[in-house]
Amino acid sequence: MVVPGLETVLVKTLEKALTGATTQVGKRLWKNRLSPEARRNTANAEVIKRLAGHDFAGRLRLSVVLPELSTGISLAQVKAVLGGLTFQGLLHELVAARLTGMSEQTVRGVRENVQLATRLEFPQADGDKMMEFGGVLFDELDRVVRDLVGTLEGEQGKGLAEIRQGAAVALLSTGADSIRRHNAHLKRTETLAEAAAALDWQADYRNQINTAHGYIEPPDFERKRKVPIGSLFVSPRIAARDHESPVGDATSLRQAIDRSVLLGDPGGGKSTISNLFAWQSANEADGLVPFVVVLRNFVDNEQSVLDYIEFRLASHYQCPAPPAVVEGLLLSGRALVVFDGLDELLDTSRRREITNRVELFCARYPLTKVLVTSRRIGYEEAAMDPDVFDVYELAEFSDDNVAKYVGNWFVHVDRTDEQRARALAESFVQESAAVHELRKNPLMLALMCIIYRGQNWIPRNRPEMYEHCAKLLFEKWDSSRQIYVELKASAYVDGAIKQLAYWMFTDEAATSGVTESELVREAVTFLEPAFHSRVEAEQAARQFIDFCRGRGWVLTDVGTTAEGETLFAFMHRTFMEYFAAYELTRRHDGPEAVAKAILPRVAAAEWEVVAELTVQISNKHSRDGAARILTTLLDAKRFRSAVSRRNVTSFALRCLGFIHAPVPLATRIGQAFAESLVRFSAEHRTIILENFSPLPELQQAVENGISTALERALQSDRTTDREVAREVIIDLHRMLTGNPHSEIDPNDPDKWAALRRLLFSKHSAAILGEQHPTIWFAAWRQGLISLEELVTSGPSTIGFPLDTLFQDKLYKYLPGGWVDWGSFIPIQLLMADLDTRENFPVTEDELDWLGGFIDQLGAPPWVSATSVIDQTPGAEGELLVEEFPSDAGWTLVRLMLIGIEAAGSQFHLQRYNLKSRAYGSALVMLAQRREMGAELPGWLADAIDSMAPDRRELVWAWLNREVDFVQRPV
Repeated sequence: MVVPGLETVLVKTLEKALTGATTQVGKRLWKNRLSPEARRNTANAEVIKRLAGHDFAGRLRLSVVLPELSTGISLAQVKAVLGGLTFQGLLHELVAARLTGMSEQTVRGVRENVQLATRLEFPQADGDKMMEFGGVLFDELDRVVRDLVGTLEGEQGKGLAEIRQGAAVALLSTGADSIRRHNAHLKRTETLAEAAAALDWQADYRNQINTAHGYIEPPDFERKRKVPIGSLFVSPRIAARDHESPVGDATSLRQAIDRSVLLGDPGGGKSTISNLFAWQSANEADGLVPFVVVLRNFVDNEQSVLDYIEFRLASHYQCPAPPAVVEGLLLSGRALVVFDGLDELLDTSRRREITNRVELFCARYPLTKVLVTSRRIGYEEAAMDPDVFDVYELAEFSDDNVAKYVGNWFVHVDRTDEQRARALAESFVQESAAVHELRKNPLMLALMCIIYRGQNWIPRNRPEMYEHCAKLLFEKWDSSRQIYVELKASAYVDGAIKQLAYWMFTDEAATSGVTESELVREAVTFLEPAFHSRVEAEQAARQFIDFCRGRGWVLTDVGTTAEGETLFAFMHRTFMEYFAAYELTRRHDGPEAVAKAILPRVAAAEWEVVAELTVQISNKHSRDGAARILTTLLDAKRFRSAVSRRNVTSFALRCLGFIHAPVPLATRIGQAFAESLVRFSAEHRTIILENFSPLPELQQAVENGISTALERALQSDRTTDREVAREVIIDLHRMLTGNPHSEIDPNDPDKWAALRRLLFSKHSAAILGEQHPTIWFAAWRQGLISLEELVTSGPSTIGFPLDTLFQDKLYKYLPGGWVDWGSFIPIQLLMADLDTRENFPVTEDELDWLGGFIDQLGAPPWVSATSVIDQTPGAEGELLVEEFPSDAGWTLVRLMLIGIEAAGSQFHLQRYNLKSRAYGSALVMLAQRREMGAELPGWLADAIDSMAPDRRELVWAWLNREVDFVQRPV
């Protein structure tokens, strides 16, 4: 007997799961497999958009499936299993196999996977019966997916063929192999007892993850203290590089992870977010099983990622996995793997090797979700494949983030009573406003809180911060009365810790931690001259190391080896980098020698923090030390390739954000940077976005240098130099602030924008003269020309001037661009409940002008070639039909109808709710009325009839296909 209500639950659950699978496959093909050229192809785009927007409602016929379902299974069980991660992965396999045209043998493998998984997911039911149910269920799902693919073949045959021939090659090989291995794994799990053991292990492992990753250990020179991660963590803003992913914070990033990279600054919270995601996943009983791979520890060339994960499960988490269980999770899409700290591999070639291994891991386990974290600076030197990985960037703390974090810190770390904690937090926030840049970094903010708690004082810069932290450590050591020789050892400890840091930083094997015996041996080497014998030096070294044990401050114990010997490491990598930088300045006599020592690393975009700190430290100890280092770097005859020169000049320009250089040197750096930017971008066909913030007193000097170089590039005989210069000038603010989604600096909201306006006003003829559509459109979006100038004087003026609003505008060198603004404008201005309307950059005057211009065009069609995208996803606000009778409403309605006609089958084949007044539903209703003669709901027909007679007649003529707004291809 079938459980009452089972069919409804089953249908809704499977429809949702199918939609999720087609959306994920479509996203991977669109963002990760298709080349930029293929993405611009309309036929390819149609296939992907149809996949993402396909509605499976009413497609499934489960009357033949339900009788095969074993009795004794509850509604909750059915919903949990068929809506869970295992079946989501299986549906992904099915959709990928059918869409990319894999062999029938591979499809049969997916069918068997569904059968085996069904038997294992319902262990209490009759095994043979569940195998039969799985087979019948697969056949019905396969029928629905084949119907979808058949529809695509009929309507979008060209696009689907191109995808199969080009973009899907990787999916065909790796996907088919993964399906075969998944099948072999499911067959290898022979008994239900093994499946039960695997579930028991997962529960134990989730508990261990909670213990290992559910806490933050804030720095503290008194003692180690664990704070629940949920009590202290504050998410900064997170932005996607591609502008398309709606990610705003850690929560939305976690939901978006597929093949993802998270970039941030040192101490910016990357590892904390890795721990957060592991902890959150572990607390979801049916969620992804998290595995964290700390890349600085993953150094064995003979070890696979799978082997390393299993090794860490046994050695670190004390939770060895049953045989084949981890691979089963990876194959079935039930795992999240976080590769933390790509930047901590110092050597670029080593980073590239690890990058390749991670990419091969992703190819081998296509259903596994993967996140890679890295520092922003140096990432491009060994970047993950941009055709596979989405890149997200951590912003700095906003003022609101700072206030929230500080409040959390004084309550949960300092454990102060609530009233006193609130008072301390308020005073700290007020007093730290003077070092606004320093407190934007979460690590620096935590250290500032510690110092403020004990000293009621706030450091002014990073070196001062690190120096004071070290001073606190040494003072605590003095007061502990554990110094072996009175005062003599403490005088050498400062030098010893710098020596230890330099050794650990430059020796890759020591970076992640060293044993106590190794630490003692290295410390004794430095301390021995201060004592009468090596024995005394060793006793002093051991006393210092014993003091560090158990304190999360600067240098501390972090665990043990397999043999039980204590491992030591610096509390945070930036502490090690500070002391290493200090030691480097002591080993090389004078700023010029220091510059020559760091040059190879700077040219390779390595040692970023150490190099910056050596500049600051040298400036403190040598007259004009910073200026002498930067001058030596610029004058160097070595490392003159385009890549090396760009890295050197970018480093110099970043240094102007924290050192007071002579004005002529700042101008020279600005010019050298812009020259290297043009050269690099022309050779490598890309412009890398980066954030530069020179000190206010140096801003004008830097701008003068940049201006000189860009003006020369505009006049160059080389076409590529002129192209790069045009794009750089037109989008200078975004290029030099790095993150297009970053908050405007309230202290300098117009930084770089003024220079852009100046350069454009002087060279508009050269910038616009070659009639490049993207440059013209960008000039309008940046407020450099009016909409009237774009439409009447731009590249689309001949024939169909409105085309410029309905076509993709992609940069040649810069990432991104714009898509189909013609359809986007009415979404923003004709849809209710949008917070962005007030700040939408199309003014009322521009809208009035545009309406009058369309009136003057005469009878339609008004546009020709278009690249309109489906605007229905997310367009859930009500259509503002009350705007229809107005002049502005008439302009917006025409833009909306042009978009519908240009989009074609994207709209009229979709399902909609007849009672819904949502903007997206209205688009579909209008499309189906025009394409299929469907009746409009009364409210929408009444809205059209409320318009002036001539306007109303034109809309109904369009709906009846008596007139076209878009010129049909000949």
